[in-house]
Amino acid sequence: MTFLRSSLFRGGVLAAIILTSVFVAESTFFAGFGLLVLFGIWYAIYLILVPRLRGTGGIVIVLLSMFVMIAAIDAIWVAGISLLLFLQGNWLAFSSAARLDE
Repeated sequence: MTFLRSSLFRGGVLAAIILTSVFVAESTFFAGFGLLVLFGIWYAIYLILVPRLRGTGGIVIVLLSMFVMIAAIDAIWVAGISLLLFLQGNWLAFSSAARLDE
């Protein structure tokens, strides 16, 4: 979890968002803006909600991935992002249910 709070992680994600929105997406501005908003929501959930209520945080991330899957109808590369969110949310929810610790 300390790596997620580092500036290296945030800089890497920002670089990945810029590269993805420029080279993969058709609409650079809207894709970049959407990815930045999605990263901000995920980051807030992961830093605030998950440490306190791990299972609930995982379920919230799974629900966030469902909204991203709706957007994947228009662009196939968004489905990869929603798959990552879905897998991470399931991992957090199931590991909380099994009372496992990171």
